[in-house]
Amino acid sequence: MLGIMLFFTQCSKDNETVNDGGLNLPKDASFTLIFFSELNDPRSYFQTIVLDGPLEGVYEGWCLDSYSTIQSKKGYVGKVYSSLSKSIPDLFEYQENLPLINWVINYDFVGKESLGGHGKYTIGDVTKSLWSLLEETPNPDPAGGVGSFNNNRVIEIVEMAFIEGKEFVPLCGEFLAVILVVEGKQTTMIKYPFPCP
Repeated sequence: MLGIMLFFTQCSKDNETVNDGGLNLPKDASFTLIFFSELNDPRSYFQTIVLDGPLEGVYEGWCLDSYSTIQSKKGYVGKVYSSLSKSIPDLFEYQENLPLINWVINYDFVGKESLGGHGKYTIGDVTKSLWSLLEETPNPDPAGGVGSFNNNRVIEIVEMAFIEGKEFVPLCGEFLAVILVVEGKQTTMIKYPFPCP
């Protein structure tokens, strides 16, 4: 379950980087990830470590694909895409909902109280909501599982995203979903800080 979203609008002549409003995101990135079940006090499904280039760093990461798998603590090289780009290849059944994904990661649900009184939002709730926003029929029994979740909380997140996130575009100080695509593996994303001018 691995993917990184990036904001780009056109490729440079050598196609090594993408023109993304000054972010200069790379075409590819080397990374590894650690599952939430292997971390102390995790805030996301993965801890994603980008090993080189302009994205080098440690990020909260999320799974965007409920049917594929990816291994923890293994090195990968993935294609990098902006979740706001109109040039992303067809990765998701509901690709038009990518702005909603950006809204969800900026709300930072994990640990907050459900607005409907259903307890605190979990990593599992957020993961299942991301799948529901992108996939027509999410896998009910994904390899590796998602941890604890509550269907009422998942529905809340999805409904809030449709109400609040339709036109959401990250601004200075917010976060951008950057998608990492590894052929034959789960598509994942990182929560990338959107820089200020």
